[in-house]
Amino acid sequence: MSDAVSFASNKAVVSPAPQVDSKPPSFSKEESAESCTCVKTEYHGKFASQEMACAVKIRYLGEDKVHDLLSGLLTGYNRYKFQADPDWDTDALKRCGQLASDASNTFLSLLRNVDEFANLEPMRVFLKKKFDSGSSPINFMAKSCEKNLTKKKKDGAGYCDYFEADNLTKLRNFVDPLITSRPNSNVPTLWPLIKQVVFGIAGSKILEHITIVDLPGISDTNYTRRTQTSEYLRICDALWIFSKIDRAADDTTVKGCSQNTANPSMETS
Repeated sequence: MSDAVSFASNKAVVSPAPQVDSKPPSFSKEESAESCTCVKTEYHGKFASQEMACAVKIRYLGEDKVHDLLSGLLTGYNRYKFQADPDWDTDALKRCGQLASDASNTFLSLLRNVDEFANLEPMRVFLKKKFDSGSSPINFMAKSCEKNLTKKKKDGAGYCDYFEADNLTKLRNFVDPLITSRPNSNVPTLWPLIKQVVFGIAGSKILEHITIVDLPGISDTNYTRRTQTSEYLRICDALWIFSKIDRAADDTTVKGCSQNTANPSMETS
């Protein structure tokens, strides 16, 4: 697998370098996978108030943004499940189906402690009933999400988490359950509601000058995450691509990333 590192206003972005062509994205298991990185994660130098070697700040969406997120997902879900157009071509059907799948997975991640979203079937029944009656479930869903957020710390900018540890491994043990998808867990995961994750690392010379950003992969099965990554890469000023020396010259993945993912004015090496 090739890796891409790009820079945007002194931000270095590390992301898998995908093969990109003019064809619609495939969502087969062979060609696409659930990303282990669900949210954009930045690595900075030491925070001003940081006392231990490693720290992390996690900022969550505000109530209005949570409402907007759920509304957008529900629109995509309803369109595919209950308002499908018989004239849709294969590509449109695939795109709408993926958006509906993203919505289902996100709802189940956020609301799995709610009876109506315990699994796919009660969720389908609940949302179909709401659609048929013309009654929006958004307020109910948003309040359930906000109930989980109220367990977080709150400052002037909203809900947040802050952790410190003497090494990155210990810190990741706290953070990873919060920022990754756990499909087999019965506990709600809040990664869809995370606005920003920032690590502060003391003693790193490189992080004194740049910020390294870990992004979801371009081949992530989640359309929203995949799109956010593509958009982020397009604002970068430079792109570094790493590939095995014996295949770098004719690596179609590298070629696709440099030609289609990057900003046309971006420096590539």
